[in-house]
Amino acid sequence: ATGDLAGAAEQYRRTAEKFPDFNLAGEYYLKAMECYGKAGNRDSARDIFGKISDDFQDTRYYMEGARLAAEHKIQL
Repeated sequence: ATGDLAGAAEQYRRTAEKFPDFNLAGEYYLKAMECYGKAGNRDSARDIFGKISDDFQDTRYYMEGARLAAEHKIQL
């Protein structure tokens, strides 16, 4: 709401890392990746996609992460 995309990304990331078994952890990682991408922080977005790739392979989170990577020109 404040326009602080980097801050939002960090909050989503911290929450997903703090509660890895939470049923929305994958969604929070996606939101973090999206916010990092919009903020121009491609390195952090790439790191998040690595986490999604490791923990959510063969899920919609992985497919959505790949789409976000392409959309924000994040080199994988």
